[in-house]
Amino acid sequence: MFTFHDPENDTVIQPTLELETTLPLPIKLVNEIDRTFMVRLSCDTLDMVLKNSIYRITPEFRFRISPDVASSTRPNTTRIYSATKEFFDMVEQLFKLEPCFKVKPPADISPEALRQLLLESTCQCGFLEITSLLPNPSFEEILINSPEIFHRLELDHLENINRILIYDIGKNCSIIPKPGAVSVSPVPKAHPLDESTYLRYRRYGLVESHRPLAEAPPFSGSSCSTVDPSPPAASNIHANLIKIIMSYLEQKVSTRFVQNLSMNREKIFRSAATPETIGEAFDAIGKSLSLIKTDQRRQ
Repeated sequence: MFTFHDPENDTVIQPTLELETTLPLPIKLVNEIDRTFMVRLSCDTLDMVLKNSIYRITPEFRFRISPDVASSTRPNTTRIYSATKEFFDMVEQLFKLEPCFKVKPPADISPEALRQLLLESTCQCGFLEITSLLPNPSFEEILINSPEIFHRLELDHLENINRILIYDIGKNCSIIPKPGAVSVSPVPKAHPLDESTYLRYRRYGLVESHRPLAEAPPFSGSSCSTVDPSPPAASNIHANLIKIIMSYLEQKVSTRFVQNLSMNREKIFRSAATPETIGEAFDAIGKSLSLIKTDQRRQ
């Protein structure tokens, strides 16, 4: 299910399955048993019930939900896991972070090419998550201490991998405003960061040129609140629209189709919403629809 692996120290932290049933156990059960959490499986959705929060995980996203929303879904299978405090600390840290890189491995990609793609993410310190949905849902979290970890990854059975995500601590620190700054602890041997890379290709594997931010101090690991990020754009509704459309095309068509689509990414992802940028967004959507219509069999 959820496994944390530290390649540097060759250690694994994973929970223990205590109970599995088809009965819809009450969510509040985890509040009554110390150091436990519940997993509710239904179709392609997984709800992870912790003591103070509930997260819904789909093939594409992970987001927080209320107890009422979770209770309204009847699971096919319910599992109760027990785990150590270290495991829960890792989960808490991971769930505070946003993904900085996301890719669904194409069917024809080689392990070497995939490792190179991970290196090009410029992520240096945090978590690399490999999610597999079949035959059973699994989430392997690999602690990243340096980019050298990517060279040592054993990427077997790529056909079973649903997504690979990277949660970089330094990049998350750079994009979190001071009032809502999140405090995270580094994984061992965190490397200092010279400058941060602006996060624009989260949610799906669009690789684009990067915009450097102001130079950040070496990452100490105690808190992210000392970083003063650039102010966010006033509005990016056009970029959000493109993300939704491209994510849908990635699922229904292919990742390669999205990556090769001709669009003005510089203008769409980095400019505030204006008639010009919204026009560029709709132009990109029109191109994608035209390509599918002209070559339906291939797409």
